[in-house]
Amino acid sequence: MVISKGFQTFKPKFMKNRWVMLLHKSQGYHAFWMILMLRLLPFIPSGVINLTAALSKTGMLLFFLATSIGKLPALLVEAYSVSQVLKASGDVRIVLVLLILVIAIVYYFNRNKKKGM
Repeated sequence: MVISKGFQTFKPKFMKNRWVMLLHKSQGYHAFWMILMLRLLPFIPSGVINLTAALSKTGMLLFFLATSIGKLPALLVEAYSVSQVLKASGDVRIVLVLLILVIAIVYYFNRNKKKGM
């Protein structure tokens, strides 16, 4: 990959992780399965997987296939969640909107409080 050549000298902290190092060194069949498994784990940030795959010898087609298959379960869960919210009664929707507003307000004030420090 052309893009990955520029990143070869860039070594972020997460590259010291055992699984990330394995993905970085893998290629072909093994890289496909590593990317697929990492995509299925919801607690690993996508950016870490993307950057590591860019730094590895993974081909574009393998990365695309592994990512597409790995993201499918999360997509189905999200689509199901949205459909359930849309089917909810008016009272449930109001509660959800109020909950989102409270979270947004708390986030806004916490963010501004940290900037003032």
